[in-house]
Amino acid sequence: MTDYLLPPNTCPRRFDLGAYNAGITGHDALRGDGTCSYCGSISEEAFLVACDRGDQLGPTDKNYKVYVDLPEGEPDRLRVVSHASFKPSTGGDLYARGADLSEEKRTILQREGIAFREDDYYQFSPRGSIKHAKFYFQHLTQAGCEKFIELLNTKRLNIGYPGRFYVLPFFCVPIKKDPASP
Repeated sequence: MTDYLLPPNTCPRRFDLGAYNAGITGHDALRGDGTCSYCGSISEEAFLVACDRGDQLGPTDKNYKVYVDLPEGEPDRLRVVSHASFKPSTGGDLYARGADLSEEKRTILQREGIAFREDDYYQFSPRGSIKHAKFYFQHLTQAGCEKFIELLNTKRLNIGYPGRFYVLPFFCVPIKKDPASP
């Protein structure tokens, strides 16, 4: 009998999206911002820390994904919030033409992987106090699933409106309680 493992450095989302069957494995890693280079998910560790800390989880209608509001470590740091190849007709004064950008703002574009063009328009804004992230449940190990279920069952998760998951994560099964029990 042969045992099998997920190849090292392979995002578990590849199984759901068909890339694994095409032989694309071993190319995934955590990026500098702590997200998966393939799917953009935060790491299991970051997700469980956020759950323990009481960060808000945003329910979705998908059983494999949840949004997470993390505290932003650098709330005043600028980021690109919009980019257009033309001067927007509304709010145009909020945009700067590429040719007029400072070296600092050109560096921000490069850091965020946004192409610089002199005739394009860019809008910058501070990051704010919350960093919106996503987590794909496929990144949980067995121990991570058990920890998440424990937090869910003991009502220690901060789930945003409406205060519950629309759809339970794929690894959770509701237990029907005996109506006679307290």
